[in-house]
Amino acid sequence: LAILAHVWMLGSLLSTASLPHGEALQQLRVWLQIVNVLLLLHLLRRLSSLATLLKALPRSGSDATAVTAAAAAAAAAGEHLVPRVHLRSVPPLPLQDADQREALAALRETVRKSVARAGISLGEDEEAVLDDDLACCRYLVARGWAVPPAADMLHAALLWRVRRSPPGPLCDLDSADGAFLRLEGGRGKVYVPDGVDCHGRGVLVLDNSVQRSGSSLQASMRYFAFCIQLALRQAELARARGGGEGGAPAPGLQAPPPDKLLIVIKLHRFSLLNSPPPSHAKETLEMLMNHFPESAGHIIVYRPPRVFSGLWAFSAKLIDAKMRSKVHFISGSVADGSANDALMRRLAGDGWKQLCGCEQPFVSPGCTEGFEPDSYWRGVVQRDRAWSALRGPKPTKGST
Repeated sequence: LAILAHVWMLGSLLSTASLPHGEALQQLRVWLQIVNVLLLLHLLRRLSSLATLLKALPRSGSDATAVTAAAAAAAAAGEHLVPRVHLRSVPPLPLQDADQREALAALRETVRKSVARAGISLGEDEEAVLDDDLACCRYLVARGWAVPPAADMLHAALLWRVRRSPPGPLCDLDSADGAFLRLEGGRGKVYVPDGVDCHGRGVLVLDNSVQRSGSSLQASMRYFAFCIQLALRQAELARARGGGEGGAPAPGLQAPPPDKLLIVIKLHRFSLLNSPPPSHAKETLEMLMNHFPESAGHIIVYRPPRVFSGLWAFSAKLIDAKMRSKVHFISGSVADGSANDALMRRLAGDGWKQLCGCEQPFVSPGCTEGFEPDSYWRGVVQRDRAWSALRGPKPTKGST
């Protein structure tokens, strides 16, 4: 309907060329109001789907209380606190608590049995998830260390991985995965900067205004999953190198190090014509909540249309305190010394504009700001090769 309204408005532009100036302007105002109403209805429909998904988020009363209490104490002391729950939620590894070690072992056993009963053959990547203590603990933390619901969640995530088959580390740009990733992410619709924020978290930048036309749901979700995993690898690589934002020592790298991401969603060029299809938006949220749980640290909604702030004010009432404290809207001035600049420096670091690709010049036609595809993908290969060298060769089955 919105697209049809735009077409009709274009026809109105052509038909009013011979009308008196004042009458032509009045007709155009009417068409603009119709388009704005349709846009609002479209956003409300998407918001209802978002609210349904957010209601399904696990409620953690202790975490929510801790976030609220810590924020209140910091405000009373005149400090600006980034709650630890937004940096890391998984206990330090290896697990020291006997009950937690028992829950981790029970989770793996339960999932392996459920996968075998379902007759599903797990690939190398799915087995790697099951063998990764940090990955498995994310599901336990998301379900309050209750094994049965965590096992259901991990089982569904493994099935999703089998279906979507996200690419692993990119060590060869000329491979089939390299060709797919360069095609899908050649404009920077989702990318991972080379660096971490001031807390040591990997950064994920989204700009749907440069979405490639004709991208399928399968391709978009495979690419997005690769980017999430790349951001997690980037944080691990930075910790190994002992560097934070811009290579400087990060104050948040003390044990236990952060295991979450900073997600930046740039909406300053949002329109109905470049908004993602509902199926893409729905599965993106499901991925963050169910397939990569406890991975989102802070979510920055950067310079959205004004209507978004009002919709968030309404939907925030449906979300618990822990989730609400993750989301920050950046609207208005971002000049040095402004309130928004101070907030972003606290969340991401002094070099937040360069790190997050905000207020940067366009360096490649059709790409998001500050994104140059050739140099970016060469850098991804270098980072993933360094990460693979850090991890060492994969053990073969039967090896000791």
